Amino acid sequence: MDNNYTSKQLNNNPEAYFKAAKKNNTKKALIIVAAIIIALGLIGFFIVTGISRVLKGSDTYNLAINTIQNDPEVKKLTGGIKDYGFLSTGSIEIDNGVGTASLTITVKGVKKDIDVAVAMEKAANSEWKVTDMEIVE
Repeated sequence: MDNNYTSKQLNNNPEAYFKAAKKNNTKKALIIVAAIIIALGLIGFFIVTGISRVLKGSDTYNLAINTIQNDPEVKKLTGGIKDYGFLSTGSIEIDNGVGTASLTITVKGVKKDIDVAVAMEKAANSEWKVTDMEIVE
């Protein structure tokens, strides 16, 4: 903005000048806040998506899915498995080849969707084994 023009505006009608300046600053602040919210949302989305991909690529996830698919109670409650939820929750801990894992997986069924919690353990130099599975209601 031309300084001469701004000075004339300020001298002629200071109230209108400051009102317009305040309105302009409010718009800028709203744009900045909106950009920050969008950026944080995208960062969160990529973090959650990345974690989900890592989890779904793990041996524990595959073992949990196989166990769920072969469970007659799950088949009965769901009316047959169509798919699994996008987000699975849980934890996988491994230390010196020994580990524990606990996953909760949403099972999308023909009749109804359910959550299934699967607990697993891994001894040194062995494969993961399911120690417990329960339907979370």
